[in-house]
Amino acid sequence: MSVNIAVEKGHYDALNIDKDDVVLDIGACVGGFAKRYHELAKRIICFEPVPVNYHKASENLIKVTNVILFNKAIVGNEDKDRLINIDVNNRGAHSMYVDKNSNLIVGCENINEMIEAYKPTKLKLDCEGAEYEIIKAIKDWSGIKGLIMEWHEFIHKQERYEEIISLLKDQGFKVTGPEQPVNQTMVVALR
Repeated sequence: MSVNIAVEKGHYDALNIDKDDVVLDIGACVGGFAKRYHELAKRIICFEPVPVNYHKASENLIKVTNVILFNKAIVGNEDKDRLINIDVNNRGAHSMYVDKNSNLIVGCENINEMIEAYKPTKLKLDCEGAEYEIIKAIKDWSGIKGLIMEWHEFIHKQERYEEIISLLKDQGFKVTGPEQPVNQTMVVALR
């Protein structure tokens, strides 16, 4: 499901964004999430590594003052750049984990450094398979009240899904999502 379809259908409403929330939007695509929800949040920090998507997001968010947009990917380690596979047929399906038609090297930022820098209260992840790496790498969950992500079952199998659900529950989140993930399953975790 593209982020724009998820935005249009209101899937991200479940994140319950309010005026005090700082949201990290990991996988901003063309800025649809930030454009729809920026009026509810204190600030939205967007990360989109693919230049064509980043430029479109810049255009879509040009008049939005509480959104910061970075042309970077978020990773769980110290990589400063990574190879991303570009899907020329779907601008929302670029992935570091699935071979596509072509590829591109993109800049990266570490999730823990971004949590320390921006102190997010909510996370939105739609990063085509990087969700597992990012969530597993987070060291300090104390300020995070909610998370919503699109789980890509075709990339990560049932065991990893169960591991992430268990990790979130261990952090005190009430998790809403199916027992058996299907392709592009939405998962909400709130506390």
